Amino acid sequence: MHSPIVYFSELYSGELPIFKEQDAFEVLVPLTSPKTAIKTRFKLLELMDESPVINKQAIAKKLKLSIEGVRYHISILKAKQRLKYEDPAKGGRWIVGTKNPVN
Repeated sequence: MHSPIVYFSELYSGELPIFKEQDAFEVLVPLTSPKTAIKTRFKLLELMDESPVINKQAIAKKLKLSIEGVRYHISILKAKQRLKYEDPAKGGRWIVGTKNPVN
């Protein structure tokens, strides 16, 4: 049986929650519909492919999302190996693996 967090996350968005453990334990529960999330991720990948040095603040402004929303979608795309960040010591740039945000 699923935990209540997993159940409600799937109920509201069709996606599983993201569990992060760093200094504190964090659970991100997506609350957007799957279709909206896919469209948002596709737009995010397009922006990063067109401008690999774009920062999260600029992405948030262009997509009309919060910074936390951008971080959430980036974490999903990284987990699905669609996106990675390269050379942070030299200013960094985004590397888009594939523009298919679904799988």
